[in-house]
Amino acid sequence: MTPPVRQEEQPAPAPIAADATLKSRWPDVIDQVKARNPILASLLGSAQPLGLEDNLLVVAFGTEFNRKSAEKSTHRQLIETAFERVYGTAYRLRCTVDKHSDTTPSLLDDPVINYAARTFGGQPSD
Repeated sequence: MTPPVRQEEQPAPAPIAADATLKSRWPDVIDQVKARNPILASLLGSAQPLGLEDNLLVVAFGTEFNRKSAEKSTHRQLIETAFERVYGTAYRLRCTVDKHSDTTPSLLDDPVINYAARTFGGQPSD
């Protein structure tokens, strides 16, 4: 005899596909947050999900200020809840700062400095 199947058991949710699905559904997470906290949603608009590590959702922010804002207890809970609603799986949030984002303009973007660098050589120092 086979043991009876319990109807309460539900299959585990399918794991979230790698970066493509994670990034394609990120605007849905932002919309969930926007309904509760529009300012936090604007911070998330400039953030990028990097991936999932064990039970952690890793999100990169453009600035240290935005990272710290997202890590506040109430903001963290709101983001984690929105993520769970969109993806159906609970993850803890881990925030980082995107070291590769070039949010600060280069001095060479200034036409006068660019001309001087080309004419006299060298590079501007920050």
